[in-house]
Amino acid sequence: MILLKKKISGEAFKKALALLLCVIMAFGFSGCNLIGMTGMITDVLLNQGTQEEFEELVETMAVESAESSYMTTHIMMENPEDYGVDKSLCPLELSPHFDDSTWEESKESLEYMKSELKRYNPKTLSDDMQAIYYYLEFYIESSLRLSQDEFRYYGCAFESISGIHAQLPSVLSEWDFRSEQDIKDLIEIIRDIPAYIDSLIDYTEIQVSRKEWTGDAQEVTDYCQDIIDQGEDCSMLHGMLNNIKKVDLTEEQLDQYTKEITEVYNDCIIPAYQSIIDEMKSIDESVQPRSIWELEYGQEYYEALFYSQTSVDEDIDDIVRELNSLRQQILYQLQMIIYENPQLATTLGEDITTGFSSYEEIIEYLKGRYQEDFPAIDFPDYVADPLEEDMEVEGVAAYFVIPALDQSSPMKIRVNTSSQSDVSSASTFTTIAHEGVPGHMYQTAYSYENLSPWANILCGFTGYTEGYATYVELYSLQYLSDVEGISDDDLNFLRLYNMYDYFTVAYLDIQVNYHGMTLEEMAAELGYSVNDAETLQPVYDQLVYNSGIFLPYYIGFLEFYQLREDAQQALGSKFDDKSFHEAILKSGSVPFNVVEQNVEEYISSKQFAAA
Repeated sequence: MILLKKKISGEAFKKALALLLCVIMAFGFSGCNLIGMTGMITDVLLNQGTQEEFEELVETMAVESAESSYMTTHIMMENPEDYGVDKSLCPLELSPHFDDSTWEESKESLEYMKSELKRYNPKTLSDDMQAIYYYLEFYIESSLRLSQDEFRYYGCAFESISGIHAQLPSVLSEWDFRSEQDIKDLIEIIRDIPAYIDSLIDYTEIQVSRKEWTGDAQEVTDYCQDIIDQGEDCSMLHGMLNNIKKVDLTEEQLDQYTKEITEVYNDCIIPAYQSIIDEMKSIDESVQPRSIWELEYGQEYYEALFYSQTSVDEDIDDIVRELNSLRQQILYQLQMIIYENPQLATTLGEDITTGFSSYEEIIEYLKGRYQEDFPAIDFPDYVADPLEEDMEVEGVAAYFVIPALDQSSPMKIRVNTSSQSDVSSASTFTTIAHEGVPGHMYQTAYSYENLSPWANILCGFTGYTEGYATYVELYSLQYLSDVEGISDDDLNFLRLYNMYDYFTVAYLDIQVNYHGMTLEEMAAELGYSVNDAETLQPVYDQLVYNSGIFLPYYIGFLEFYQLREDAQQALGSKFDDKSFHEAILKSGSVPFNVVEQNVEEYISSKQFAAA
């Protein structure tokens, strides 16, 4: 369960792409949430379920989903009783422990949910219920694809960027305590962490024995050892201790809970990280496959992963050809800009400065501009803080903390200052646009304001949320046109260069993990000589050890980019940014077939009005 929406840093790739771009410019012109479901509805005829029955089903699913997961309930609701959720029924665990019985129960649950959906004809449902229907349909289908027996031991619990060891510090340090009971609950959850980690270690041991482990044991070891070495100075512990101070406690109670949390941190979390280290050190990676491509069913698994991460049900090789076509078009446009502005070939836009001196200043600036092009909302309170150094994960530029539906405290953005050291840089501006306005923070607030709580609890499609945030981070560059010293050429270059970066990363993710591209082949693709191939080893490793992690961002962006292009081509001068954005925001975090339908309706309405 991903708790935090993250912006994956492209810096490692940009360094690699910079050489290719400079080479081309030099020569280019020289010759020219498992949802718990148990028997709720009796069988009836297919497609005969009513709107009212479906609404009841959705509400029941949302409540059962919340009550089956303490994390879901705590994150999504400050007052769960207002949504009919009994928090006392939630198991006090971080997540269900993995074993074969859990796997089989999950598949049975998915099959049951699939049969339940067949009772309804989505075309007879209201727009909001129809969107939830299509989300559930996608969720079930994508989950079943990944649940094939051949793939049982293909997932990696300890990926270098999104593995549980890397997520746990963020989850615990950001824990929102609203009452004394929340403190007691978290202490019990922490006590369960060693058993949860042990279940993932057991899973990993089976992977290793089957030669289906595809992680980076050394990087995981180094990360976990750093946590242990920090001891009680770790920001994970400090975050929890600082956050309990927000609860109305006596000094005696505060001292007692400070002591208890410190004890369970030392007794449970530190040993859990040591257990991970012990397991990593036992792995002989020389006899393990390096990537999922080398696995017996690696290509089939990547196809299922691609569908799950993107909701794009197209032939992957067709998408590769599309990505390459767009890359070539963008390179030509970059060449034309640099022909008129040659210094951009060497600076690559890194010398462009916005003049902003804080994250809050950037957000306030964007708040003053977004209403020109996006539907207005009742904007929430927020905070935007830098991450503590020991909390930073290499490859993650920033993250947005998902708020409760009835959140009373400010929404929160955390920024990795090691990758965003200059607040006035253009890359910091786009990161804040991605996480804040009109990105995750705005999109979440819009969804909470306009959609039902059940839609917000059930629907959480990463390809939409990250694709949308990536789309708007580049869209927002136009708002810098009023900043002194930044030219239209600068902004156009930044937009195109980032697009080229994103499409190239998506292309490489597919080529490395689906077609088995080697390091040397990737180096040649990026314009490196054979002797310089090793320079790209960290980039290659990041792709191999986090297969598919970039897909929601950059294939998701590709989908929004294409939808916009199609709408502009169909409407010409009748195209309207605000109406287009309202169409893509309308149904919330849903698969792209729903977004596409909403955009088609927007196009038709504009064409009808013009006629």
